[in-house]
Amino acid sequence: MNPVTLAVGATVLLSLLAGIVQNLRARRRERTNSKCALAVVFALLGGVVLVVGGMLMLADALPAPLRAVPGLIALVAIVIAAILAGLGLAEMKPFAERYDRGRRRAIAVLTFPVVLAAVIVAAVCAHSSGYPIFGALIGGTAGTTLTSKDRNFQLIAPPPWVATDSTRLHPDASVGLAREGPPMTAVLIAQDLARTGATQLSGAVENLKTQITADPLAQIVAENDENENGLAGRRIEVITTRESTPQFQVRWLTENSGIFYQLLIRGPATAREQILRESRKLAAGFRVLDPDLHPAEAGEPAPATFTSRSFGYAIDLTNTVWNRRWPKLAQDVPFAEFGVLNDRGSAAFCVIPVWIGDDTLDLDVLASALAARVGVTYTRDSIFGIRDLRQGPLRGRAFGSERTQDNVRLLYRLRVLRGRGYAYLLATWMNKERESTSDFLDLALGCVSFPEQVEPDPLILGDRLRGTHSLVWNDIGAAFLRAGQAEAALPWFQRAYAVERTHLLPLSNYTTASIKAGRAAEALRFLDQQLVEFPGSPDLLRLRATLLEATGRRP
Repeated sequence: MNPVTLAVGATVLLSLLAGIVQNLRARRRERTNSKCALAVVFALLGGVVLVVGGMLMLADALPAPLRAVPGLIALVAIVIAAILAGLGLAEMKPFAERYDRGRRRAIAVLTFPVVLAAVIVAAVCAHSSGYPIFGALIGGTAGTTLTSKDRNFQLIAPPPWVATDSTRLHPDASVGLAREGPPMTAVLIAQDLARTGATQLSGAVENLKTQITADPLAQIVAENDENENGLAGRRIEVITTRESTPQFQVRWLTENSGIFYQLLIRGPATAREQILRESRKLAAGFRVLDPDLHPAEAGEPAPATFTSRSFGYAIDLTNTVWNRRWPKLAQDVPFAEFGVLNDRGSAAFCVIPVWIGDDTLDLDVLASALAARVGVTYTRDSIFGIRDLRQGPLRGRAFGSERTQDNVRLLYRLRVLRGRGYAYLLATWMNKERESTSDFLDLALGCVSFPEQVEPDPLILGDRLRGTHSLVWNDIGAAFLRAGQAEAALPWFQRAYAVERTHLLPLSNYTTASIKAGRAAEALRFLDQQLVEFPGSPDLLRLRATLLEATGRRP
């Protein structure tokens, strides 16, 4: 047993025994209600039984059939204590002149079961919600916490388990554990589900059983469903022989987000019951870091190269992790012309090109408009790592950002480039709970190249392209307007409205900018031209009234 655990248990036990002695002595006093004092004695006696039983289980000195006995004895003691406390309180009022001590003891005894039940219920709810609090306590004290962001899991190993070289135990293991008394080893194997030749947990389990039974010395002796921390699992018990010694193995199998997990515990066949107990302890301490992560479906590879004929850029992702098709690109980032996921679906990369026709446009203005397309706010307190760069014939700016979306922490690496009349947003981001390093994000950004020659003025056709350009041009105008440059904002609002006339926000912004620039009369003439095309439009008439008022004319 862990020395710290032993010391804590002994201290608690001595405290409980001291309380029992104190209340037995108090029971002899004339003014103390003996039932109230005796109630405390039984309550503390229940605590003594629980502590002793827990220490025996930690030392593996309590046989499996007797593991529930301490709990039952403690429950009986607490029930007796509650009954005595109730009887004692009932005697206190009619015999107030006889008893003036014991009321607080009785109230404390009656309150204790309620508080204990509430704590147990809260702990069970938290445990079933995916927080393995029992995984740390089931071994008697908090154990070693092993975390892998790459494989999306955390494992709490209770004492006396200690971490060891995982590759020595199994070549594919992510975690290796060992303990003595009797000697046991455990490994956690986490691999892509597709590598098992299956698409679901049931298929992976069947494939693994086929591998086990292929060994003439191995025999599956039991198999049953067993769920932990909200994860559906399967437990398989195997008898086999290693180096002429009978061995017992337990495998707990589960799957989440395309990752197949095997928790394998093995030891001498003579310690079968203890190995089963230890396997449950380790399984209770296992959880996935991000249960809601859904990577790209296996079998949907993305092309390694892409060339944009309309916007003059090319991408080559050969021999990189960026190899999964992004099936919901149109819904997730409708402004992107190109998008791809990494092999685990925990990171994304996209390119958003726009025609601006102005290679001198302020980079802060351009970056603010483009970064907003992927949900990033471009302000000095929300970005970091700002640096100017040149990529081929283009110049621009690189920066990073972090934000939380749907309770998932995301890290971004972005580049905004301009040249040849075009502007580009190269954006990558990753789930910080799944990835431990961000180097592969910058790798993707460097895989984009730009030929020297390109169409000088592309055709902006289709609802998606028109919508993208309208939003970006409108945001550029809005940035100028916020900076007090109303005159510079006007042509951008006009372009934004002209390319997509179903949205009136650019026209509303144009009206505001015209008034601030002292060009309300010119804006009124432009608006009257739109009314010819959309006669009777209430929104246009409202904007016209605003302009008439600004020019000193009546609506």
